[in-house]
Amino acid sequence: MLLGYQPYWSECSTMYNVGKFKRNQKQLLSGHLRLYTYKALKQLLELHGFQVIASKGVTYSNLPSMFKHLDRLMSKIPSLAQIVMVLAQK
Repeated sequence: MLLGYQPYWSECSTMYNVGKFKRNQKQLLSGHLRLYTYKALKQLLELHGFQVIASKGVTYSNLPSMFKHLDRLMSKIPSLAQIVMVLAQK
């Protein structure tokens, strides 16, 4: 996930196989969890006719203090953030 790819065992759609390294979007689904990388979320929105207007990484408030600085740093880049907010328009 650090490189922005969806893990092969997780899915973020019940219809499309998006966000995975060298995977065709129409390939059979392999997992059952609905986790999203930033790339997979953008692809899924685009497949359903949405255009991403803005995105922002958000910090996670319940982290132990030793991880909060790293989380703040990584949240500046949406593809590295734990939580991503996306504004999309159809």
